[in-house]
Amino acid sequence: RALFINVPRLFIALKDNISSPSEYIKHIKDNVLTADIVVWDEIGTKATTEFESENLFNFINARIDAGKSNIYTSNASKRELSELLGKRLYSRIVTQSEEIELYGRDKRDMKK
Repeated sequence: RALFINVPRLFIALKDNISSPSEYIKHIKDNVLTADIVVWDEIGTKATTEFESENLFNFINARIDAGKSNIYTSNASKRELSELLGKRLYSRIVTQSEEIELYGRDKRDMKK
């Protein structure tokens, strides 16, 4: 089983969940530790707040500690990721990952 998490959407839902329980956040919490693999899509699109960073760290750290596989997608460089995510979260991700750089044109910019 796999779980695909768009990180910017996760951050919005986590904040919304404070005032009103979110089914999306319940789904993430119920499945993040049991999924065989989680894709963390668009990680590092903006600097994280302490609240966002702490929540993301807790999800990712729990998966790493459980020996679960993760895939992180980002358009940011390693240096940018370090600045955007903070050293603690960046270190946890990078030390437990193998970098695969993909090249090509952005399909969103291609005309149909």
